[in-house]
Amino acid sequence: MSFNPLPPVDQRIKNWFDLQRQSQKGPQSKYDISITISREFGCEGYPLAVQLKKDLEAAWGGTWTIFDRLLLDKILEEKHVSLELLERIGERSHLLDSLISSLNPHWKTDQDLYEIMVETIHTLAQKGRAIFVGRGAAVVAQDLENSFHFRLEAPLEFRVNSMVRRTEMSVEEVESLIKDKQDQRERFINHFLGIDIKDISYYHLIFNNAKIKNKEISQTIQTLIENFIS
Repeated sequence: MSFNPLPPVDQRIKNWFDLQRQSQKGPQSKYDISITISREFGCEGYPLAVQLKKDLEAAWGGTWTIFDRLLLDKILEEKHVSLELLERIGERSHLLDSLISSLNPHWKTDQDLYEIMVETIHTLAQKGRAIFVGRGAAVVAQDLENSFHFRLEAPLEFRVNSMVRRTEMSVEEVESLIKDKQDQRERFINHFLGIDIKDISYYHLIFNNAKIKNKEISQTIQTLIENFIS
C-alpha cells in the first residue's frame, strides 16, 4: 500500500496560501524556517517529511507544509499560482541569480520551466515553515539563513525492502526502478544546476537511513536547528 497521509494537492496549495495570508498579520517568528530533504532513491524522504511535520507542529506550533514533487509540479502547472509566488520574491540574492544564469542552455524548453521552479522553491523557502523533498531544493535554498539541509542515504538492500513495504511492487520491480530513477534524478540535477547533489558541502547533516529511524532523525534535526536559532 502506498504511503500518502497528506491532503490532495489542490487543498495543500490552498492551505499554504491561507497560512501565508495569516502570517502577514504578525511579526516573523524565529521558527519560520525551511528544511530540505535530499535522498537516494528508495530512502524514506517522504515518510521523514511527514514525521517532521508532525513533530515540528507539536514542538514549535503553527502549520508546516510539505512541498514534494507532486505539489511543486502542480504549482508550476497553475501559472497564476506561480506568478503570485514570484511577486513575493522581493530582493533576489546573488546566488539565486547565479543559479538561474548557469542553467544549462541545451535544455532550452525545459530550462524556462525549471527557472520558474527554482524561483518558486526559493520564494517558498524564504517564507518558512516549509519542508522540501527533493527537486534540488538543498542547492536552490543554499543562500537562505532560515534554511537547513539534510540528506538520506542507505545501502541498496534497505532501500529495496523499504520500497517493497511502502508499495505493491515486487523486489525485482523495485530494484529496477531504483536503478533507473537514481540515475534519472542525478542527471536531472546535473543538467540543470551543474552540481553533484551528493556533495556533502550542501548539507548540515547526512543520515544513514538504514541505521536511524525516522523518529530519531526528526528529533535530531529539531535539536540541531534549535541550537542554531536559539
